[in-house]
Amino acid sequence: MNFNDDDWVITSTTTSQQRPMSFRTNSLKSDTHVGDKAASRMSRPGKPSSKPSSTRNGTRSTTSSSASRTSGAQGSVTTFSRPSRLAKPVAEMDRAPPSVPAVAAARTPSPATTTASYRNNKANNVKRPAIADAPQSPLRPLEFTEDPALYVSQLITTYHNTAGLLRYKEEAESMFVTQHLVDNLEKTEDPVAWVQALLMQIGMQFHVAKHSTDMNPKFQRLLVQSICRGLVEFLQIHDATEPVDDEQEEEEVDLISFAMDDDDEKGHQDEKHKDDAAPQEIDLIDLTDDEPGALGLPGMSNNAANSTPTTPLSATHDVVDDLLGDMQLWKPTTASTKSHPIGSTSPNSAHGSKYTTMTVPALSPQPPITTVTNHFNNNSSFSLLDDEFVPITAPASSSSPSPKVMPHATTKNKKPLLTHAHQIAFIGMIRSLPTPSIIYYALDVFRVAPLLSKDGEFEDQGTLLCQQLLYHGFFNESVSCIQRFNLYANFPLGTFAEYLFNANMGSLLLVYVKDKVAMQHGLVAYINAQLRFNFAGNLGVVDQALLDNDTHPDLRPMARMRDRRYQKELVQCGTKILKEQLGLPVSKYYFIWLSQKYASLRWVISSRSAQQCTEADYSIDASSNFNGLLELVVNETPALARLAIKELVDIRDATGAAYFAQVFGENEFLQMYQSLSARQRLLGVVKGEQISHAGYSKQRKTVHNDPSMPTYRMPASVTWTMVNDKTSLAIMAQTLQHAQFVGLDTEWVPTMAASDESPVTALMQIATQHQVFLLDLKTLLHPSAAELLLVAEMTLREMFEATDIVKLAYEFGGDLMLMAETMPSVKRWHIANFKDLKKVRHFQHNRLGDVVQGGLAGVVATFQGAIMNKKQQISNWEKRPLTDAQVEYAACDAYCLLDVYQHLMEINHPFVHDYTTFSSPFVEKSPAYVSGPAPMATAAAPAAPAMPVAPAILPRMPTADDLLL
Repeated sequence: MNFNDDDWVITSTTTSQQRPMSFRTNSLKSDTHVGDKAASRMSRPGKPSSKPSSTRNGTRSTTSSSASRTSGAQGSVTTFSRPSRLAKPVAEMDRAPPSVPAVAAARTPSPATTTASYRNNKANNVKRPAIADAPQSPLRPLEFTEDPALYVSQLITTYHNTAGLLRYKEEAESMFVTQHLVDNLEKTEDPVAWVQALLMQIGMQFHVAKHSTDMNPKFQRLLVQSICRGLVEFLQIHDATEPVDDEQEEEEVDLISFAMDDDDEKGHQDEKHKDDAAPQEIDLIDLTDDEPGALGLPGMSNNAANSTPTTPLSATHDVVDDLLGDMQLWKPTTASTKSHPIGSTSPNSAHGSKYTTMTVPALSPQPPITTVTNHFNNNSSFSLLDDEFVPITAPASSSSPSPKVMPHATTKNKKPLLTHAHQIAFIGMIRSLPTPSIIYYALDVFRVAPLLSKDGEFEDQGTLLCQQLLYHGFFNESVSCIQRFNLYANFPLGTFAEYLFNANMGSLLLVYVKDKVAMQHGLVAYINAQLRFNFAGNLGVVDQALLDNDTHPDLRPMARMRDRRYQKELVQCGTKILKEQLGLPVSKYYFIWLSQKYASLRWVISSRSAQQCTEADYSIDASSNFNGLLELVVNETPALARLAIKELVDIRDATGAAYFAQVFGENEFLQMYQSLSARQRLLGVVKGEQISHAGYSKQRKTVHNDPSMPTYRMPASVTWTMVNDKTSLAIMAQTLQHAQFVGLDTEWVPTMAASDESPVTALMQIATQHQVFLLDLKTLLHPSAAELLLVAEMTLREMFEATDIVKLAYEFGGDLMLMAETMPSVKRWHIANFKDLKKVRHFQHNRLGDVVQGGLAGVVATFQGAIMNKKQQISNWEKRPLTDAQVEYAACDAYCLLDVYQHLMEINHPFVHDYTTFSSPFVEKSPAYVSGPAPMATAAAPAAPAMPVAPAILPRMPTADDLLL
């Protein structure tokens, strides 16, 4: 579908991790943040917002932001304050915490702001510069230091960006961070805790330099995965060389096993406890990295943050609060904390000293979580992330001792390096890290998935991780975690779907509900209920009984439902779930079906209007091709008939509206609708509803032909015959037995206008030298004509398998596949001596040129010097009888192939001797690949020899004559 320039778009500030905009319920104005006027704004295409929108990791104001929200009562507005997790002044937040050396923060570049449109608006898009090539200076080795902050700074300085990291990986693996950690982690007192501190430093330093082009999410992902792989390999070596004493197994159980082969890295899955209530993880999201040389991690996605996170679009209600309102996360009420030796060196002791402890929030073994009972109307005002950013701190004392680590001497009594205390400390990092994606990348390394899963010890922290990933724009990762942790119940389906739709990520819902039949039905019902609002107005288009059958009376319309492209995404999602996952017809859910047909109506009417403007002919007869399509889409449905009349009136086509009101018997509705004012012509109850107008769509592309060329016509001596009964079938079968050349083509209605779920071949044209047969498959496919269809099928098989008949067509593979939908035997035909004119090339002065472009019309123009009239190509080929214009077009489309091939033989074109121009879509090598002389590229080939015989002759099948007799 095409849209006008009045379509609204959303503009915002682009950052490496964008913050979703807040939403309000009944207002289309931009959000207003208390103390932060850099709010997201709605603007027209080509008109960027005058002020950048606020982002989670972007430039912040010096006060915490709040959101305005409209309550359910009409006219009443309730404003509440929503403190942000990162709502600190820029100067304070960007200041390096105690565990990060000041020099690391001072080394980061200044922010660079760009503006982007979520509608691919070129006027708003500012292309970000590509990653700079890695400096081609000599590779320098890494120097190990026990200060995590200095080590991370060294990594960033050495690799510089993604390209530099991949260069070290490919050219000097021995100097790569993975191998460097394997060789040096034994120098630390607690390797696992030291790696945790390393991950914390990466998150903080990347957060400080988030506006840098080089410090992008992909660089962070590859760096984290490389570090995690180094820890995995180090633990493998440790477990293999230093087994645990039997006596120690009773005191502490080894929760982690990293014994795996390199061949198993890509397919590694988390080993879960047998008593784990969560089902085994199924990887339903393809996150494979297409970047050559990307780094993988056992059991971890390789592409989790390859693309820049996406920020949800602005809407008119706070969908974040709705989504997470009833999911009250547990918060510590006491000051007690568990400390763990993961931290970094104090700035005052930059060299040689041991890393200090880091404060980890106390974690409740089984925190209470409020059960969400209403999935569609959640009005809680709970904010997604209401905790302040918690940097690494070095406490003076600790309430609980650190896990004891034995000396690195080789002994049989050494415990496993990765302990349950490390897992708890890692889970505590969920609240401390400013970048939740790092936690996602390292989940498998620390084996915390069972703890974060449903009914796990820290289920609330698993929910928080999914929320943070969603809030920061890591939608794939968030969906993956929800599935992996089996936390569906903590995310209401309706509000979660709206959040993804607002972010233009509705396609992820197909993955989210896969193999979940109950959720699939729930999501489709929710989409159907939302689309109902588009037809719930007072025009009387839809029967009131269908509108009253509302299964969700408390449901409110989505804020962006006014946007037709938004409606299209909902319809596509619902249609795919019904057809591909549930195997149900779309008509089972009325408003999804009606929205789909309404979109088809708008396309037909807009294309009809564009054709009228191009030809400057507004008569009914001049638009006969689209008139038939319009009748096909309506298909005697009153609601669609009224919608068609409404659209014609809206685009000011009074002639067409009067004509179709008479055809559909809706003169009363036409008079009523014409008497209404513009404000009264609203179809639904969605505020800001779009109404079509005469210039709302782009005109169809027209082929600019040479005006001096004549229009192609068949010779007057050639006749055509409609084949739809026993007599005409016998005549066609007898004529084809004596034919040497045949031209083939098929016709069907456009997919979007098909009356069935998928289009079927309605007509097949078979052109011989003196006659063109129009095989009426629409009639023969009727159940009452089953015997005639069998005769036609046998006749076609004989023709396609005959080695003495040259079959000519243009790009016929798709035609065969569509024919096979109704005649499955087509897949078993051994097609012989078939030539596809799509492969024909220019040929002048005995030299071959490029392949002829422009489709069949281009081939005819090149070798016949005539133009093809393709006006009837998009028409109702299922309507009987066919119009004279349709018959003329269909016959010419097949017969022109014979004229073109005759000309190719006259000029001795190499195409005539090429027997490999067609590849059957059903077999790897069809008998059409008959060996022949290779064409010469620079000289004319000799005279065309007799058609070769197929290498094998099939047993004689019953012929059409046998069946007719």
